[in-house]
Amino acid sequence: IYQQIEAEKIAIEEMLKCDNIKLFSFNTFKELTTNLDNYIEPKHYTANVNDKILDWMKESKGLLTRDNYADYLDAELNMYINLDYKSAVK
Repeated sequence: IYQQIEAEKIAIEEMLKCDNIKLFSFNTFKELTTNLDNYIEPKHYTANVNDKILDWMKESKGLLTRDNYADYLDAELNMYINLDYKSAVK
């Protein structure tokens, strides 16, 4: 997980250098990511979830910026490390 977060950090930092990129992530939205009913296959969400993500993007929820990405990565790492996987996945 530490290597994954470090790779994500590098990618985020590179993308945030570009003024023409808006970067969003919803990995820390546990109500989304831990509910298996939200997926139609291992990596793709249902249409309803895709619509919700578009709404969140319109509201700037999940927007990563130079000011918040480090806190986001800390929260993501803590979530993955401390998540009770047996009871979290519904």
